[in-house]
Amino acid sequence: NLLTYSDQFDNAAWTSAAVGASVTSNAAVAPDGTQTADKLIITSGSTTNYLRQVMTISAVTYTASMYAKAGEFNTVRLELGNLWSPVVNGVFNLSTGAVTSSQNCTTSITPVGNGWYRCAIASTVIPTAGSTGRMFIFAGNNGDVSVSGNGFSGIYIWGAQLEAGAFATSYIPTTSAQVTRSADAASMTGTNFSSWYRADEGTLYETARYNGVSTGYGYPTLISDGNGVNNAIALTSNSGFSDFGVRANATDQADMSSGTLVGNVSKALAYKVNDFAACTNAGTVQTDSSGILPVVNQLVFSGSFVSRNIKKIAYYPARVTNAQLQALTS
Repeated sequence: NLLTYSDQFDNAAWTSAAVGASVTSNAAVAPDGTQTADKLIITSGSTTNYLRQVMTISAVTYTASMYAKAGEFNTVRLELGNLWSPVVNGVFNLSTGAVTSSQNCTTSITPVGNGWYRCAIASTVIPTAGSTGRMFIFAGNNGDVSVSGNGFSGIYIWGAQLEAGAFATSYIPTTSAQVTRSADAASMTGTNFSSWYRADEGTLYETARYNGVSTGYGYPTLISDGNGVNNAIALTSNSGFSDFGVRANATDQADMSSGTLVGNVSKALAYKVNDFAACTNAGTVQTDSSGILPVVNQLVFSGSFVSRNIKKIAYYPARVTNAQLQALTS
């Protein structure tokens, strides 16, 4: 996250460049359940209002995002300017959850509960590298961000982020310095796993954006026994290739591949004793008709071996048909 003080909009990193706006700190409950959301207020009589932060940027694609909630006004506008030419912006209605307008970007607005939305703009303009890229936050009403204020009406804001890349990743909080988040890793164990896992057959599915970077042979999504990969059912990655593996008692039972992974990828692995199949992006279904299943006790997601952003994970307690594998990954 290239922005500092990402949820402290009363900090001078934001307010020193404010025009026609003020901030009341900790005015509402934020999406994470803490009393840390701020209120962006349009000052009395103002027609142009915004908060702004200046940051150093490179000549790459960027995505700006933040959480916003309607107050007395119902519109937020995110804008990237100065070294972005033409200007990049998106306008979001916080009452209807709709994108009102956009310029030179792709936009998204996602409800996250309690009236909050995560709004994002992904630039289709490559900025000029330099030292004064700027991100603006405007408040307004009904899609119009040039309005008269009264000194107390506004919108609620939290969790601003600017990052290199073509889409918003999970929120990275910052204070006085930019923060680079380590790759996410998560696991599901105990009854959280055993309550839904079926031992004799199943299907594991993932949709993700693969960034074309791999540091070796790894298992980004894995059902395993927790002791390495001696007993595992895996959606794997091997130096950028799409592999599917089933191992039992440290012996490969099924090993299938269906091409290089770059960009948006949907992949699925179906398994049953002596009946394995895998498919990527609705392509040719790879099969293996010989092998047993491992004894496993957990589900693991790891980013340590392959750079990707997961959109969806699904598990089906059945060995779906080959045609269903293609339909799932289409």
